[in-house]
Amino acid sequence: MTDPTGASGHLAFTKISPRVVAFGGGALLALFLGLGLWALQDPPFDAPETSPPETRAPLSDAPEPPPPVPEQPSEVVEQQPEPHPVAPASANPVVIKPARELNKLLAQRFQFTRHDGAPAFAHLRSALGPERAVTVLNVWAPYCEPCKREFPAFRALQAGWGSDVRFMPIQLGEGEPGPLADIMPIAAHHLLDFVPGGAVQSTLAELGLLPTNAPIPITLVLDCRHQLRFLSAQEITDMQEFERLIGELRRELDTAACRPVAAPAGPQAIAHCGDGKCEPLGAGEDCLSCPADCGCKPGQLCATQAGARDKLGHVCMDELQ
Repeated sequence: MTDPTGASGHLAFTKISPRVVAFGGGALLALFLGLGLWALQDPPFDAPETSPPETRAPLSDAPEPPPPVPEQPSEVVEQQPEPHPVAPASANPVVIKPARELNKLLAQRFQFTRHDGAPAFAHLRSALGPERAVTVLNVWAPYCEPCKREFPAFRALQAGWGSDVRFMPIQLGEGEPGPLADIMPIAAHHLLDFVPGGAVQSTLAELGLLPTNAPIPITLVLDCRHQLRFLSAQEITDMQEFERLIGELRRELDTAACRPVAAPAGPQAIAHCGDGKCEPLGAGEDCLSCPADCGCKPGQLCATQAGARDKLGHVCMDELQ
C-alpha cells in the first residue's frame, strides 16, 4: 500500500476533475440567482402592507336623477286692516284720517269746582254735551310757557267761530290761572286733571296716539260726533293751517253726518227716556243715562259729588266761573 504522504511529511494534493468544478460553480450560481429573485419578489417581513389602489365604479349609461324640487314657502295670510288704523305716536301736529273713536278718553272723569267751592267730577263725554259742535280740547298748566304763548292766537280765532266751535281747557294739577284768565280763550267749563301723568296723556299713549309722557300743550280737535280729527303735543304755531282745519269741520255741521242721533231703542234703552220727562226714581234716568230728558242747563255739568256718587247719581251742578 502506498503512503499518501511524501518523504517530507506534507499531504499530497489529490487531483480534482474539471467537470466536478464546473458543476459545483453552476450550482452555486443557480443558488445565488434564486435568492436574488426571491428578495425582489417578496417584501421584507417588517415592511407595512400597502392598501390596494382605489377602484372606480364603471360609468353607467343611466340618466342622472332630477334635481330636488325646492321647498315651497308656506302660504302668507294677508292681514286684514284694522277698523280704526292707529296714527303714528308722534308729538308733531297730525291730521287723523280716518277719524278715530275716543270712547276710552270720553269716559274719563275730570274734576271741577262747584259754585260753593266743593269739588265735583264729570265725565268728559257729559262735559261735551249733546250739542253738535266742533270741540277744541287743550291740555295746559300754569307753569307751561308754550301754553301761554298760544292762548292769544286761540282767542283771536275764537272770535269768528261763534257757537260752532267750543274751547275746553283741561288743566294739569293745581294752580290758579291768575293773569292768564285775561288771555285764555273763553270756555264754558274748566276741567282739572289730577291723575298722575295726566289722564289725557296716559289714555292717548295707551291708544297708541301719543308717546308716553308727551309734553304739553296738547291740543285735540273733535268733530261733531266727538271723534278725533287732529292731534298735537306741542305749541301750535301755524294758526292759519289750524283755522283751515276748523273751517272744514264747521262745514260738516250742515251735513247728514252731524244730524242729532235718535234716542236708543231696544231692550237696553231706558223705557221712559225720550218722553220729555226726567224720571230718576221710577226709570233710573239721570243727566248721564238720559241727557234728552235730564240734560243740564248751560253752564252746568252732569257730574257726581266727591265721595257720594253712588248715593246721588249723576246730577247737574254749577261750575265755579
